Amino acid sequence: LRVIEIPASPESGMNVSALEDVLKVWDVKACVVSPAFATPTGSVMPTEARRGLLALAERHDVAIIEDDIYAESGWLNVPDTLKAIDTSARVIHCSSFSKVLSRDLRLGWVSGGRWHDEIVKLKLTSQLASSRFLQEGVAGFIAEGGYASFLRRHRQDLRRRRDQLLELLSGWNVSLRVTTPHGGLALWVELQEDVDTLRLYGRALQEGIVITPGNLFSVSGKFSNCLRISFAHPWNAARVSALKRLPELMI
Repeated sequence: LRVIEIPASPESGMNVSALEDVLKVWDVKACVVSPAFATPTGSVMPTEARRGLLALAERHDVAIIEDDIYAESGWLNVPDTLKAIDTSARVIHCSSFSKVLSRDLRLGWVSGGRWHDEIVKLKLTSQLASSRFLQEGVAGFIAEGGYASFLRRHRQDLRRRRDQLLELLSGWNVSLRVTTPHGGLALWVELQEDVDTLRLYGRALQEGIVITPGNLFSVSGKFSNCLRISFAHPWNAARVSALKRLPELMI
């Protein structure tokens, strides 16, 4: 497969106009997009951009693969899916409990639109079936109200952790720009252009600190001065100490 990287805004996600320019040149078969709280920035696509994306897909016969694993983490609102405004069965909607409920579940679902039957066949030939007991357990948890209660608590925890992370980053003695997402599990830090976060990764690893360099989110080597920082876990003393140490390692 050949991957074409489409520019995106840290706040509003994929640049639909840029995608339109690409579609004029390349015979694109599928477009993978995360409209709600996309990693690494936490961006959310506006309604107008979503409608424009679907119109382009219809005009150029492109399958839209909607990676919707972060939407339910939103503490202000849960954005509607692309699938909700899909009138031609062109969106393959994919989601999971792994990012919100538990990463150990490995339980998700697909609504495949016009390709659903083929997806079911691929599922049968590659995996046969997921754990019945795991599925029944999660179904019961939802039916009894446990999942809704968990989400209410979890969203507020995520919001507090994001705010704590922003406060910690405000204490860095380096120039930076930071996204302020209202959902998802991470934010995006843009540092000075002379900072190489891949080199920083090596220095940090020597001290037992693991970071996520920005160029991991590009197929063309961009974002070498950026970091994705997660707020999925509580800020214990070790994590706070590691975060405070990072700007010192940039010098």
